[in-house]
Amino acid sequence: MKQEIIEHYFDTAMDNINLLRAACAPYPCPMDTFRCAMDETWAQGCTLQTLFGKKMFVGLSRCMKPGIPLKAHHDMFGRHAPNTPEAESLISQFAINIYIDVPEKGGEIGMWNDEISDAEFLERRGGDYAIPLEHLGPCDYSAKPENGDLILFNARKLHAVLPGEGVDRLNISGFLGYRGAKEPLTVWS
Repeated sequence: MKQEIIEHYFDTAMDNINLLRAACAPYPCPMDTFRCAMDETWAQGCTLQTLFGKKMFVGLSRCMKPGIPLKAHHDMFGRHAPNTPEAESLISQFAINIYIDVPEKGGEIGMWNDEISDAEFLERRGGDYAIPLEHLGPCDYSAKPENGDLILFNARKLHAVLPGEGVDRLNISGFLGYRGAKEPLTVWS
């Protein structure tokens, strides 16, 4: 990863968290509410993930236009932070999706049971950011979110967003890292 991209990420991390908070005002930011609930519930607490001694951003907002899917992919912290103790210590990486506005029809999360290696994923996606849905069989299961829902799932398994109809699909997302029962949970985007 290019050093200027890494520097930009950390230089804007807290500004982006505050921008999301401002966009949600006068209501609390849903990601802040999630983080607080996890911190209060998990005995070891929940905190922003750090990397290279700096706090990471959490709370990516995503607006998907009708008819456009998010192709099949998996998420691996180690691909973006290779050979770091933060990535290597992860036991599980969960996706956090908080739904703000979803279409009445479509927009499901499609999930596959496959937990393929990152090398296999990179080979199968080719020059694309992800694997086109037509290159896979039907998803093993799907979840249809409603406005206000929170869905957590294993981000290391293949997943996609099926196309919605009529209106944009808006959600706030991030990742939840688990390193064992005696360790704090961490969140990042």
